[in-house]
Amino acid sequence: MTSTTETKNLKSKISFFIFIFLMSNYLSVLSTFDITKVRTFRISNIIVNTDFYFWGFTRSFIDKITVTLYRQISTIRFIIKYIYMINILIADDHTMFVDGIESILDVESDLFVVGRSYDGPSVMDLVKKHKVDIILLDVNLPGMSGIEVCKELNAQYPDIKVLAISMFNEESFVSEILNNGAKGYILKNTGREELLIAIRTIASGESYFSKDVTETIMKGLMNQRKASSKSSAFFPKLSRREKEVLKLIAQEFTTQEIADSLYISLKTVESHRSSLLSKLNARNSVGLVRIAMENSLLE
Repeated sequence: MTSTTETKNLKSKISFFIFIFLMSNYLSVLSTFDITKVRTFRISNIIVNTDFYFWGFTRSFIDKITVTLYRQISTIRFIIKYIYMINILIADDHTMFVDGIESILDVESDLFVVGRSYDGPSVMDLVKKHKVDIILLDVNLPGMSGIEVCKELNAQYPDIKVLAISMFNEESFVSEILNNGAKGYILKNTGREELLIAIRTIASGESYFSKDVTETIMKGLMNQRKASSKSSAFFPKLSRREKEVLKLIAQEFTTQEIADSLYISLKTVESHRSSLLSKLNARNSVGLVRIAMENSLLE
């Protein structure tokens, strides 16, 4: 009887030892926060490489401890993924494209796909349910365009970063979604490596644009500069007083009211008005206001 009791006590002590040994090995992996190790770690590695089949322990006894602990660790590993990995939502209405993107991300140890969306409204629903760090967002989504989704996300969830993905490399598309809060823009013919670089760059707080998109943005800026230069060159320089008179004309001041506001004579006001009509090639005050507004002369 005494021998049986001592055997049970010994088994209990060794069971506790096994538990502590397994947990210490696993926690040593967790302490590094190396997700690659966390993902590939298996308790069976320890069991196989350690001779625990002694002192009358059966395989079923060891397996029971292993399965129980493994379930707990699997839960811990999932929580660590959810908290420390880059959580990504894929939003595109083409299933094959989404499948391809997800297959690329699934093998990356620091990336975790929390969900997929095939239309605009469902994107907004999913961000309410999941912790999302980055959304890979198609510009053209049914139900609610990617640009509208981006605008809503920027207003309601400013911490979520948007990487726009499109087959369109037009300046209007690029500028509009960027103006609505997107942190990057890449084309759908982008390769695997560039996609991963874009995601990690945006996750770090920076912006990313594929080479073709960068060229499109630069061309747009150059065109704006040229247009601005032409506009500046087209109009003769207005004096400070002429600008003051022009602004008051735009505010529908009468000649007398302009004279009173600027402390000048009626004749001087008329002189400035004639000069403005000549410089801006306008026929009347309405024309002056229209040309001034079209060319930002009232700012």
